[in-house]
Amino acid sequence: MASVMSLGVLLVHGIGTQQADWAAQVIPRIEAAARARVRALVDPAEQDPIVVEAVTWADILSANQRRLYEHLERHQPVHRSKSWPARLWNWMWSRWRRVERRLLAEYVSDVIGYLDPETSRAIQARLSGALARLRPRLTGTAERAPLSIIAHSLGTVISSDYIWDQMKRRRASGGSGFHDSWSLANFFTLGSPLALFSLRFGGAEAFRQPIVMEAQAGRWVNMYDADDPIGMPLKGLNEEYGRAVWRDVAVEAGGYVLSHTRYFTDRQTLDIIASKLALDWAAASGALPPERAAELAAHYDAHLTLPS
Repeated sequence: MASVMSLGVLLVHGIGTQQADWAAQVIPRIEAAARARVRALVDPAEQDPIVVEAVTWADILSANQRRLYEHLERHQPVHRSKSWPARLWNWMWSRWRRVERRLLAEYVSDVIGYLDPETSRAIQARLSGALARLRPRLTGTAERAPLSIIAHSLGTVISSDYIWDQMKRRRASGGSGFHDSWSLANFFTLGSPLALFSLRFGGAEAFRQPIVMEAQAGRWVNMYDADDPIGMPLKGLNEEYGRAVWRDVAVEAGGYVLSHTRYFTDRQTLDIIASKLALDWAAASGALPPERAAELAAHYDAHLTLPS
């Protein structure tokens, strides 16, 4: 098989404290799932079908969050009691409140901190840097390479804002798309609070300019767990989002609340992503006859997976 450009994948994390190596376990899962799906379609020889670059932005907010948490800790009232049951209860309650304050400092403050324009620009610069690092890693010579974005939680809002802002700037100067080196092929959103962010612009009825995929076969698939209080459907926001989002998919990532952190270990979520990436790669390689590629694309659109 002739060498074909590998597909670029940008991985963007969500809320919470994330270390620089946060994607060390996530990327191999995505790569393995994509390779398995490609092998089921064609012989990929020695070529990797996808190349993944992760974006880390949590550290931009972490210093202020740490100071906030320390401030909250210093100003907590001390409850004193002589009876041991009351002391035990106060100790247990204080420990719970400490967890609660940490959640406030690390999670809720991510959302509030991101709304600061300077912080938002710094985070968007991280996405630009990741795209610049990713492009030389691809095989092939296409002028604008297809890009799929996999984003989780607040990362879905960050990614959507980034693409929209880039497209707006390019349109203002007579350009098109969102990037000189990339065309937006797919957008996979996991546990997305994007529906809540419509309130920044006057609610769902005023939130009518979603990003759109540049590739004709591109798909925006939004995955959420019913037990995840942060992840929400998007197609029902309004007509524009109904057209932009291909499908809202309810997955079973985990139990209440914990499900928000477990999309990257959920088999259905990984298969939805890997099946589309494998289909795109196989079609771009020319390894599939056009009729077979069209048949598989129709199957994916109907089932969000490929035939077993």
